Amino acid sequence: MTAMSHTPDPRAMGLSTTDYCKSLPRLRYSHEARGLVLLMPRTGLVVVPFLEHKGGWDAVVVDGGNNYPVGGYHVYLGDTEIETATEIRLGEPVPVQLVTLDEADALEDGSSILTRDHGSLRKKTIDGEVFWTRTILKRVSIRTEEIADQFPAKYTVPARKEAAHV
Repeated sequence: MTAMSHTPDPRAMGLSTTDYCKSLPRLRYSHEARGLVLLMPRTGLVVVPFLEHKGGWDAVVVDGGNNYPVGGYHVYLGDTEIETATEIRLGEPVPVQLVTLDEADALEDGSSILTRDHGSLRKKTIDGEVFWTRTILKRVSIRTEEIADQFPAKYTVPARKEAAHV
């Protein structure tokens, strides 16, 4: 008998995978998942996606239990599960920066957030009113209140510039 290191999220009980994942913030695009070590909150499995298909991934289980033992076989996970899974890193943990609606409005212009339904949006303030824009495919401008159901959202923290040493 193999015990898992992580327990399934009790909030997932009685919900479909799709409904449960809709309640979580999107943390990445599915196509970015190859090779990441991901904790699947709904099941408690830790997996590494390795082969992308339309709508999901084949993944190897690296921490499982009786039903999904390590080295047993691969699992298939849908895009929404991959997009909402928590990345586990070796070494020091990297905190996920999630922002609420009010925190997003307080970000500097040019800051980006990643939402479940609208993808990556960049903040722009025009005449004191906050707009979120996306330029992939076609330019879309959305007011914050129109995306209120998308929070908490992942905030892309700008890379820190290191001071040049002479």
